[in-house]
Amino acid sequence: MFSLATACRSTLAVACVVGATACGGEEPRGKTVPPNSPAYTGRIEGRAPDNRVLLRTEENECGVELAQSARTEVLIDRNGTYVFGRWEDIRLGDGAAVWIEGYVAQSCPEQALAEVVAVTPG
Repeated sequence: MFSLATACRSTLAVACVVGATACGGEEPRGKTVPPNSPAYTGRIEGRAPDNRVLLRTEENECGVELAQSARTEVLIDRNGTYVFGRWEDIRLGDGAAVWIEGYVAQSCPEQALAEVVAVTPG
């Protein structure tokens, strides 16, 4: 049975699809980094066999060994716009700003889970 509610839902769905594709006219602008300051900034200087990466910072001569979690986001700077990347996209020599998930093990190097890694290709 056709009803006014069904007609409105159908019209709304079509309007949303058309508006999003034809009227918007813009590509997605990418992801932004978290609003708070990163816990660490530095350069990627190593990768362990278990896929952890070593971030060397000016503040910590030992650096920070970063592991990924299921929630880790990797953002790659592409000409001033961050796009989603993968942990495997992090390369030696890349610059990185890192936001941490949870606690940091105070060892040498420090050890932490990365929440967000914003990468500037080196």
